[in-house]
Amino acid sequence: MIVELARLMFGLIIVLFHRAIADFILHQEQHLAALLSQRGIKLPEFPSHQFARNLYFVIGVLVAVISMARIYLDGPDLLGDRLDRAVRGLPPATLLLSSARIRLSSLGLMLASYP
Repeated sequence: MIVELARLMFGLIIVLFHRAIADFILHQEQHLAALLSQRGIKLPEFPSHQFARNLYFVIGVLVAVISMARIYLDGPDLLGDRLDRAVRGLPPATLLLSSARIRLSSLGLMLASYP
């Protein structure tokens, strides 16, 4: 869940700062092109500022939408549901007891590992 939320925040940050990111990348590309042209290597034309800004905006939106879809579709698994998919057909009381047993056994293992 933390990874998915981090990916969602990353996409939203890209959307929020797409203009600054695009301008920074284009600035760095221009410096690299100048350095390579001094050495005699010619590079093709760079994209316009508007195209680069739109490109980073779309990338940010895609990352955010894909992350939201994964959070929505895999919600129970991402929220800490550690039960095996094979026991999903059991009655809710059985699931609750097996979940509590798993949590208690993992807690016992964690406590047993401390000196």
